[in-house]
Amino acid sequence: MRERTGVSPYAFPSTALRTRVSPSDDNSPPPQGGIVKVWQKTVFVAGDPLNPETLAYSDDDEPESFPLINTFEFDSPITGMYETYSGFVILTETGVWQILGSNPDFSVVKILDGMGCVGRRAA
Repeated sequence: MRERTGVSPYAFPSTALRTRVSPSDDNSPPPQGGIVKVWQKTVFVAGDPLNPETLAYSDDDEPESFPLINTFEFDSPITGMYETYSGFVILTETGVWQILGSNPDFSVVKILDGMGCVGRRAA
C-alpha cells in the first residue's frame, strides 16, 4: 500500500485549487463509488471507476464529510469490504488488507498477499 500524494481522487473547479484549506476545515463531499460500508461511525467508499485503487473514508461520526487527506491507496483495484470482529477487511484483486484502530488513527495491514478477490460478487 502506498499513501496518496499530490493527486486527488476528487474533481474540483479550478478556483478550488487556488484556495488553501486547513485539513481540519476540509468538509469535502463524498466521492463516487460503488462499494460503501459503515464501520465504527465512519463511512468507507471504494469502487470509483476513475480511481479503483483508492479507499476514501469520512470524518468520525460525520458521514457527509470526506477530507481529501482521508484516503488510502492500495496496490490493485478494491473489489470488496466487510466487517469482522477484529477489524475491517478490504479485498483487492491481489490481496487482503485489514484496517485496525479508530478514526482518525487507522492503520492498514496486509494479511494476505498474492491472492485476492476478482470481483465484487465473488466475495
